[in-house]
Amino acid sequence: LVAGVAFSVGGWFILRRRHTPGSLGFLIVAVAFLVYGIQQFHYFGLGVYWLAAGRMPGYVDSLGLFDVVVQTLMGVGMLTSLLEDEREAAALATAQIGHLAYHDALTGLPNRPLFIDRLILAIGQANRSSKRMAIFFLDLDRFKDLNDSLGHSVGDQVLKSVAQQIRSCVRDGDTIARFGGDEFTLLIEKIDHVEDAARIAQKILETVKIPIHVGVRELTTSASIGIALYPNDGVDPETLIRNADTAMYRAKEAG
Repeated sequence: LVAGVAFSVGGWFILRRRHTPGSLGFLIVAVAFLVYGIQQFHYFGLGVYWLAAGRMPGYVDSLGLFDVVVQTLMGVGMLTSLLEDEREAAALATAQIGHLAYHDALTGLPNRPLFIDRLILAIGQANRSSKRMAIFFLDLDRFKDLNDSLGHSVGDQVLKSVAQQIRSCVRDGDTIARFGGDEFTLLIEKIDHVEDAARIAQKILETVKIPIHVGVRELTTSASIGIALYPNDGVDPETLIRNADTAMYRAKEAG
């Protein structure tokens, strides 16, 4: 009777708590537990019948084979569950590797290759629709001094905070990428007027100046931004990025 309750509850719990919907292994184990629990209740009933009648039904001799089948089913289910877990872990690892190949590990932003891929697609779309778009090249001011004086861990926290600040200034459909070091690039599609790009850049500069709390420190950063417009400043990714980079250095030199 105790075994019947235990296996029935265990089967119900596994059935309700399957971590992966459609997992065949957990389904087999759950069903086998429930069937085995019912079988234990049946044995309890046979015991009561034996006490009352003094004999056992004729089919009792074949119940051992049924038990072997159910227990084998449990083993198959457990083995299937292990194989499914291995397959799920491999798929997750593959997805993580794919994500890291195109995203920055520190900030989670797209990296240089993914940014260029999206820029190529955006250029094609802008060419077909005769729309303007803007490429921003952003560089943090005096970041090397901060990194050298306070350490790389603090510098990493600053980069992560700045990435979040920049993300809050643009639309969901726009692309922000960490181009390398303390450099970020932005792809702003569908710019109607040149002034719109300037307003977005000004908003980013003001947001980046908001103090960042790293541990007990309150750090203030600033940035320089260069802008290149498509098709005014180039019609291919390399030219647009190079001109935005040049404009950023001119902005940095001009203070």
